[in-house]
Amino acid sequence: AAKVTFGNKLLGFAVEHSAAAGISGAELPPDVVEAIVGSALPTPDFLASARADSRVRDTYDSAAPEQKELFDKTVLLAYNAMVQKRPEYEDAVSTAYVATASSSKVDVIGNAGDVDVHVKFNDSKRLFGLQSKGPQDESGSLSTNYFREQRSAFTPRILPTAGSFGEWFAANRELPMNQSVTEEELEQYRAKLRSLKGSRAISPEDPAGSFLDPRGLLKNMHGPDKGIASDISALMSNGFVESISENYCALLATEFAEHCAPTGKKAVFYVNFAGHVPSIAASITRFSNLGSDFFVVPAARPLPSRAFDIKTNVEGEELTPFYVELRSLAQGHPPQ
Repeated sequence: AAKVTFGNKLLGFAVEHSAAAGISGAELPPDVVEAIVGSALPTPDFLASARADSRVRDTYDSAAPEQKELFDKTVLLAYNAMVQKRPEYEDAVSTAYVATASSSKVDVIGNAGDVDVHVKFNDSKRLFGLQSKGPQDESGSLSTNYFREQRSAFTPRILPTAGSFGEWFAANRELPMNQSVTEEELEQYRAKLRSLKGSRAISPEDPAGSFLDPRGLLKNMHGPDKGIASDISALMSNGFVESISENYCALLATEFAEHCAPTGKKAVFYVNFAGHVPSIAASITRFSNLGSDFFVVPAARPLPSRAFDIKTNVEGEELTPFYVELRSLAQGHPPQ
């Protein structure tokens, strides 16, 4: 079997072009989809744009032919799935384009900024991440900037220096290592250790596991099957959520409803493409009249997958329709 080149993240970037084009395009018959992939017909502009997207271009150019075919079919089928959902949004959107900047607050911009479209691929639970920086001159999320400032201040309390970690690691060689880690990843790990110098505090050894292992700062080096706690887990086990909750919760509550249904926007859509070739479907969520009576609290048992709950009261009943997930430092994503 061929190695999978395009994961959900890269395909997620690609199908943003499917969503933008599908908003105002005509459905492609199945035989036309096959003909396009086989190069019998001209490549649609949205497929060419997906291939050329700076976030996926290098991967696409170096991919094996069968992987390129899967990529192309995914983009084309997602386009058709978006077209089929037109009754759910056609009153609001006539034109759209992809916002490819990494700091963009939305994925697809409709009607010259009047409509926001957030796009996900096989990620039905996640609505959006609050970016710490906006594109061009736009301001970023106040809650995420506060979160990152506090995380940076909190991390040195438990992150060891390179020397102290070396001593700890030498005494704990039985710590399981993931055997599939490549030499390149190990060198990244060594480089990370070399960078942990200066004024960072030396951590006390903690047999309960709250010692922050620098390998948790690297992708693919932590997880349930690898014997290494992720860095955000270590922060949380040392009281990070509780230390930021008052100010962070207030900032997020203020931003949340405005992000879901921004003032002055005609509409905001959340599109999730689900499935794989040969079957991809789209679901669309649209919020309206959310109001501003949301409040945020730490989850009853905070975990990286659910650190904060976003609550509201409806007719005297307290509901928890949304929650906040925290990602590891290695991933570099804002709170989701």
